[in-house]
Amino acid sequence: MKKVCIILLGMFLNFSLYAEERINELVYVHLDKDCYIAGEDIWVKFCVVDQYFQASSLSKVGYVEICDVQKPYIQKKLALINGQGTGKISIPATIPSGIYELTGYTRYMKNRDIAFRREIAIVNMFEMANQDRIDFIETVSEIKSREKETSLMDLSTDKPLYTNREKVTVSIDATTEIDNLVISVSRNDTIEMLNPLNKANWQEQLQSSSSLLSEIQWAPEYEGHILEGQITGSGSEIKREINYDLLSADMGIVGRDIGYTKGQIDSQSGRASFYTSKIYGIQDMVTSVNSLDDTSYRIDIQSPYSGKVAESLSQLCVQKEDSSLMERYIGVQLRQIMFEDSLGHRVPIENYYALPIHVTYDLDEYTRFDSMDETFVEFVKRIIVRRVDGERRLKVLMEGKGFKFNAGNTLVLLDGVPLHNHEQLLSYNPHAIKYIYIYGGKYVFGGDVFDCMVSFVTYRRNLSHIQLPANYQLISYDFPELPEYFETPSYETEENKTSRKPDFRHTLYWEPSFKLDNNISTVSFYTSDLKGEFKIVAEGITKEGKIIRGVSFFEVK
Repeated sequence: MKKVCIILLGMFLNFSLYAEERINELVYVHLDKDCYIAGEDIWVKFCVVDQYFQASSLSKVGYVEICDVQKPYIQKKLALINGQGTGKISIPATIPSGIYELTGYTRYMKNRDIAFRREIAIVNMFEMANQDRIDFIETVSEIKSREKETSLMDLSTDKPLYTNREKVTVSIDATTEIDNLVISVSRNDTIEMLNPLNKANWQEQLQSSSSLLSEIQWAPEYEGHILEGQITGSGSEIKREINYDLLSADMGIVGRDIGYTKGQIDSQSGRASFYTSKIYGIQDMVTSVNSLDDTSYRIDIQSPYSGKVAESLSQLCVQKEDSSLMERYIGVQLRQIMFEDSLGHRVPIENYYALPIHVTYDLDEYTRFDSMDETFVEFVKRIIVRRVDGERRLKVLMEGKGFKFNAGNTLVLLDGVPLHNHEQLLSYNPHAIKYIYIYGGKYVFGGDVFDCMVSFVTYRRNLSHIQLPANYQLISYDFPELPEYFETPSYETEENKTSRKPDFRHTLYWEPSFKLDNNISTVSFYTSDLKGEFKIVAEGITKEGKIIRGVSFFEVK
């Protein structure tokens, strides 16, 4: 298995083709609305196109940051498929009120120092009165007026006025061809209108940078997320210059399956790069640096974000004693109490390498022994322990070689984490292990060749009951997020419509990839328990790179 080599070769060949064609990337970020309450979710559609305004397949990760003029407050990675990614960003309850700048970019775009930018407003109902970034306005007319703009799309509802939990049908008529639309419906609250998005700026970014890059500092994430870290001494005893050619770096995802990646080390700077793919969500990750002597080193994982802040932002204008904001705040509290979901939990990395397991041992089916040596001797006959250069090493019966154990190195994994010192596994408590998986072939990770692999999986799958060496680091890391889908209730039956379960949805509908049928279609959804004016927005990008947008309004009494 030579996955790492294949990834690097594929990146080189594909990136060479893109460089030859002078491919550039540009990002557009669609949102469900512009104004939010602390604790709400921001629904995001992340689009990456090339200079021909076609979906770019060069990058597989999109980055979103929300910052003010001082620092970033929210940072998020989104997994991209064919240049598109969707998801939600939870706004922390501690964020100060104010106008923020949302930026979107790919790793490859950092070479040109360009990014998509737009303003959003966030109101923190806990601390609104204590913030100096807010101007309080007496009347609504001072804050906003109904949105007016030319459009190549007509939106119309089946009627202008609705009641709570009533079905709304919207007709969409686009005068030009669009691959897919982003449709959002939310209440039109009395927070100020933000500065309009400069729609021409994102096109100008590509047109002004069509020349081939002279230097590529940030390689595109063609296969998946690229982690980078700096190798440094682990302790004050490191005084001499480090010879990085004598070091190797590993990264393993904690869990049942093999999520092992060999790091590529720059011999001059000591920067280690890990090329990953198919790893999503929050994962427990172990990094390690292995040296030829007894010196301990560590890897300090670097942030992949640009971390740039806004140059300037205006004051947020809010109406005094605005009841609509209080209703949204109540809705946030109700959701946290009654409807909190589990989407933020760890995502399993099933079949990361899709390697065939030759033999599986379920230790619950055997008599338990108090040492790993006894376990191997009594019933795991395919594993033996031999001394090699004074150290005890695990050897595996090779597939198709008769009764012959491997002579080369054996990769030993505990809950997905490599243990290069097999003594750590031999001294481990066998009562904590549920499965032993034996891989009897030859495997290549980076530049290391292993004759066989043995994966030990504990009951908890979380490295329980083991003290990791000083050169190992266990951290929780946010890998790119998989798409999350907006759910809207149905009140088609009288039972559902009269249910006492509260519905304080501020965003009634969100569809990031709506398909038109000959540029005409309809969409339906239900209103919530909130009253007021609601705004429908349909937004898309034409094949010529033009942003079109349709806006319509309706009332709920």
